[in-house]
Amino acid sequence: MKLTLEEKLKLVKMHVDDGIPLHDLRVKYNYDLSNFKYFCVLYKRYGEKAFENHGQRITYTREIKLRAIDRVLRQGESYRQVALDLLLTDPKIVHDWVVKYKNEGEESIKDTHSRSHYVTNSQRKIIKTNKRVNERLEYLEAYGFFFEFIRTNVHLNVHIKKSLTDSEQIVFNIIRDNERITKSEIAIRIGKSEKSVQRIIPSLIEKSLIQRVGSNKTGYWEVLK
Repeated sequence: MKLTLEEKLKLVKMHVDDGIPLHDLRVKYNYDLSNFKYFCVLYKRYGEKAFENHGQRITYTREIKLRAIDRVLRQGESYRQVALDLLLTDPKIVHDWVVKYKNEGEESIKDTHSRSHYVTNSQRKIIKTNKRVNERLEYLEAYGFFFEFIRTNVHLNVHIKKSLTDSEQIVFNIIRDNERITKSEIAIRIGKSEKSVQRIIPSLIEKSLIQRVGSNKTGYWEVLK
């Protein structure tokens, strides 16, 4: 049974304000009890504003979604806790963001309403081209800073292997600086999917640059060279 925001608010107030038992409401309206409990917590925290409908969908930015995903995957918070903090009436929204991130990578996470839907095909091509150019410039700027750092800090005696690809070199640098970093954190840092990182890591291990010490959950990376 799918309820409108107004109907959800009415049921929640019947329980919270009028004291009608949850069991009686579930039997009468045939609604999932766990979802109903979530609505009650939402109401107690935010009041009626959590169920307001202004006639349009709320826009969730890419940054908001990525922070929510990070809280679930890296910090171990529940979908419901994150959804409550974002004032979402359905915790499944956060679950869907996480699933999309795992299956399609970080690039698949976009604003709820993307401006790209309202431009022509030629405009869309220009936007994509400009985005690629800006990303490349940012990459070259970061990469140039790294080599300048090496040049001015030769006492570190860091050996840069010419056989490394650009992506392998960047991942190696990140692991060298933080040996307890996770694959999902590396993916966020380099702007690629976790699957891409999982392809890069074995190559670094095969080239005897790093090795994993301990389990995936509690272990760390050891830099060999």
